[in-house]
Amino acid sequence: MLSTLETILLAGLLLSLMFAVGLSLKPAEFKSVLQHPKAYLLGIFSQFFWMPLLAFALTKTLETSAEMNLALIIIACAPGGSLSNLYSYFSKGKVSLSIALTLSTTVLALFLMPILMGLYINGMEVGTVVVPYKKVLATLFGSLIPVFVGMLVGKLWPTKAANLEKWSSRIGLVFLALAIVVWVPRMYQQIFKGGLRTYLILSSLSFLGMFAGLLSAKILKLSRAECRTLFFEVGTQNAPLAFTIVGLAFGAEALESYGWLCLLFGAISVGNGFIGVAFFKLWDSRA
Repeated sequence: MLSTLETILLAGLLLSLMFAVGLSLKPAEFKSVLQHPKAYLLGIFSQFFWMPLLAFALTKTLETSAEMNLALIIIACAPGGSLSNLYSYFSKGKVSLSIALTLSTTVLALFLMPILMGLYINGMEVGTVVVPYKKVLATLFGSLIPVFVGMLVGKLWPTKAANLEKWSSRIGLVFLALAIVVWVPRMYQQIFKGGLRTYLILSSLSFLGMFAGLLSAKILKLSRAECRTLFFEVGTQNAPLAFTIVGLAFGAEALESYGWLCLLFGAISVGNGFIGVAFFKLWDSRA
């Protein structure tokens, strides 16, 4: 069971960050994306097809531990993270497409994430773990409420939305920092025990997802901006949401056992994202 403090920290993290996502979304951005839906549909397909499949392949190929298996699948089945919007902006991708995919995958995760988790976890060696579908659904549904509230606030008070988004993001980071302060002392043995192999596995999932998105976009002959957007969108997961789901749905023991891997993946994927941005900037400078 989670303590009251742990529950408050996870709920605060979820509400503040997802509220910030909602504030950043503008319905008008979907109009241009839906007029040319090929990249949009490919992004959704790649997010929920390639990522779980790649995670499952890694668990089978590398014979990872039960804890790593669970973490990889939960991370891979999570929706896309909002940092992909930032990467798309700096690498001259299609930001409206990135934002549309972030919201759409978050909404679709309500239905697809529990199904995909059950499908892949049942095909792995993870002991007697049972996917708590109702708790996962409740957590995901709870994450959507602040998104739509944020969108409503942005529509009613557009001049205040940007400032609110900034402060909501900061509050979310405070909750995340407090959560790390609470859990790291209990998890430091697992963090240091994992070693280089753990970092390489998590980094591999991120990079493989990115290149799967890019390759799919290239095969369908999407524009350069759309290709770059899918490169970042597929592989940049919502790690804080995955971490929250582990805690609220699977419990405190799961959080200590493999929840930290979700946060570690988030940190690694941030590094991978900026490596991608640097590569595209270097490529453009040589063109």
